[in-house]
Amino acid sequence: MDPPASGSAYYILGKSYIAASLNLLNKAPIPAQVQAALDRAAEIFETYSAAQVGAFKKKERSELINLKEILDQYNNGILGAEKCTE
Repeated sequence: MDPPASGSAYYILGKSYIAASLNLLNKAPIPAQVQAALDRAAEIFETYSAAQVGAFKKKERSELINLKEILDQYNNGILGAEKCTE
């Protein structure tokens, strides 16, 4: 997995976005903050290519990393439902 400090923010966010989407498909409850992060991530993926995101400045890139953090907290049971261990 790419470390946030040096990897592609597009793919860093993508991994957390996919995991959160799969949790939703499994009927996991979703807090409003997480839904907002998913919606914003979807908007980013629909608007920008990986190459375009690669050209983002630090401030733009940090938004993607912040969204990733919210989705990671959801995926790990910190936000919303507890993490499934089965």
